[in-house]
Amino acid sequence: MEVLSKDIIVTWLLPYLPFPSQGRRRRVAPAEVVGAILYKLKTGCQWRWLPVAALFSGEPLSWQGVYYHFHTWSKQGPGKSCG
Repeated sequence: MEVLSKDIIVTWLLPYLPFPSQGRRRRVAPAEVVGAILYKLKTGCQWRWLPVAALFSGEPLSWQGVYYHFHTWSKQGPGKSCG
């Protein structure tokens, strides 16, 4: 259930997203979070109906966790620091 391959996400999208340099360790790969956001945007499903179990390879984030990243990145914009 991926919209873009992980290679494309890692190469073309992740370099432009701000990530905090300190703080808690990430539970899931950032490429999987971006993939879940892209799935939501492509399908138009409600956040709470996001099929997180199918979108993450390990222990999934909740739909709230995916929305948190989407909202944070939307507010900060590309290339801005998280400091």
